[in-house]
Amino acid sequence: MPSYNLAIVGFGNVGRALLRLLIAKEAELRRKYDIRWRLTGVATRRVGWFADADGFNPIALLNGYWPSRAANSTQPKDVREWLERAGLSPLFRWVITSVDAGARKPAPQFFEYALARCGLAREDVLFVGNQLNTDISGAEAFGIPTVWLSGPDYRSADDAPCNASPRYSIRTLNDFPALLRRLHEP
Repeated sequence: MPSYNLAIVGFGNVGRALLRLLIAKEAELRRKYDIRWRLTGVATRRVGWFADADGFNPIALLNGYWPSRAANSTQPKDVREWLERAGLSPLFRWVITSVDAGARKPAPQFFEYALARCGLAREDVLFVGNQLNTDISGAEAFGIPTVWLSGPDYRSADDAPCNASPRYSIRTLNDFPALLRRLHEP
């Protein structure tokens, strides 16, 4: 029976929606695929970084009940250390942050750095984002195909009006597998 340690980097609208989806589908994942998961890491700009290889109560986190700082007194210095503590670092070939790139989305330097670091071409990537003004506009301007998470659960207070035009649009993360299947049809 596969068991997965999951970490959510960014606990805004997208991260919270993903966690709600995992909770809603947990019984189905066990029954149909014999898959179990636990949330071993969460990083959020507002609350900080938390990692515990034993896992967190995801419903408590969704309801705003965060672990005490005493229980997590030595806070990780960066996302790589956070992934290591959560037991997830072997699952990632690359971890690219705006600190590494020296630029934040939508700056082209962010995308240029990320692609170079990963050895990927623009056409090898499908960038999924919830903010038109940073995620979608930056990736599209750099020539990377985009998927916009357009549903109300994914709206962010940081989003601002812009002229970005995503190549694809899905309302929820539930729609993403169907989009991938459509894109891979002959």
